[in-house]
Amino acid sequence: MRSIIRKPGALIAALAVGLAFSVPAQAGHDEDLHSDNMKLLKRKAIKVSKDLIGQGSDLAFDGKRIYAGSYQGTALYKIVGKKKGYIKQIGFHQCPGSQGDVSFVGKFVLVSVDAPASNNVQNGVCNNTKTNDSDSSLEKEGVRIVDYSDPRQPKQVAFIESTCGSHTHTLVPDGATTYAYVLAYPINQSDTCNAAVGHGAVGIIKFPTNNPGKASFEGYFDVTPTPLPNDAPIGCHDLQAWPERDIVIAACITESQVWDISDPAAPEILARITNPDVQIHHSAAFSWDGKYAIISDEYGGAAGGGGCAGDKDSTIGAMWFYDISDPTAPSLEGHYSLPRIPVWDDEQEAQRSRCTTHLYTILPMKDESKYIAVSSYYSGGISAVDFTDPANPEEIGYYLHQPGGIVPDMWSSYWYNGRIYTNDHLSGQGVGVYKLKGFGRKQVRFYDGGLNPQTQIAKFK
Repeated sequence: MRSIIRKPGALIAALAVGLAFSVPAQAGHDEDLHSDNMKLLKRKAIKVSKDLIGQGSDLAFDGKRIYAGSYQGTALYKIVGKKKGYIKQIGFHQCPGSQGDVSFVGKFVLVSVDAPASNNVQNGVCNNTKTNDSDSSLEKEGVRIVDYSDPRQPKQVAFIESTCGSHTHTLVPDGATTYAYVLAYPINQSDTCNAAVGHGAVGIIKFPTNNPGKASFEGYFDVTPTPLPNDAPIGCHDLQAWPERDIVIAACITESQVWDISDPAAPEILARITNPDVQIHHSAAFSWDGKYAIISDEYGGAAGGGGCAGDKDSTIGAMWFYDISDPTAPSLEGHYSLPRIPVWDDEQEAQRSRCTTHLYTILPMKDESKYIAVSSYYSGGISAVDFTDPANPEEIGYYLHQPGGIVPDMWSSYWYNGRIYTNDHLSGQGVGVYKLKGFGRKQVRFYDGGLNPQTQIAKFK
């Protein structure tokens, strides 16, 4: 068994290498590999400008709108019918910033910015406001707030700076007030945010639900692991909040945590989850009955060659299933790793590929005895997993899209109202639409009003 990397400096180095991964692997053929029950309906690149394609990241769904994050800005797509091509890009906020993690509140979109140097454009709609700490948001990191009331001319209306920036963020609605948890760690090694100083905290933003433009920074929540790693604390990577149950499951690099958010301004840690076979606690999500949580391992920080094991029983880059019926005492029940690897032309291409569990959703099944997840696996494409028996999870569908022999770099994959939507990063393949047979309206509850994947709200049609 592999041992967890104990030093944050080593972890951060691995994560930073992942950001430097810049060339999509070329497969030896251009045929898609897929199960009989999964079909690609459409894929459209994120158009930044006439000659520039976006490097996609996360997704959020507002009714028939899809907000697609990218390192170049945030795209707005409209879900349309088959005859019109399933999705249509109708807007783009050209305001670059690394990560581009997105969530929506009304017609406002929050966007994570995780590197000052990447936030380098200033005009009438981008970096055009003050921040909570500075006269300008240019070359600052934190959370950008964009008004999409006019989808063809979105405009930044606020920017909240935070230490170490915002790798990701999660919304916690609380009536007339909404909170945003800002997750970050010292990935860029600046003077104020580095492995020697550490971070070990989650930022808290607060704003009126009907006017995110009036957001304020409230402070930090200490998530420092106990005992401390060998050097400085790191921080958290991603989390899912369940406001109705006042609970959070958080992936915090060296461990995962369960929080009580009865007071969303002052979370409390209920439990810490450590696992020697998880190298980097990356993402987390609840099942819809609260019985299980999935925690994913971004083996090697998704650096070249990260996690392409090709064995569902491997621990490398796996998703891990925990029974959290008692949130103070999570119990490990099983794990699942992608059971295939892409076809490569040579060893160099193999070293550039990555196949770890990345971003995923657990489907709100009408049959509550069934537990189904759909996940992205970077170069490994999409995998749909039945973990009804978490000790023996089974793949029930998959799709590996390889146009022109280019292996995907699938960042996010979410089931939303009868379709699976994806967003690709370095491959430039953009936003994809897939159908998984047997998981339509008869089998799965449809969301009413939208979906921020990192916020679990049981509002269905």
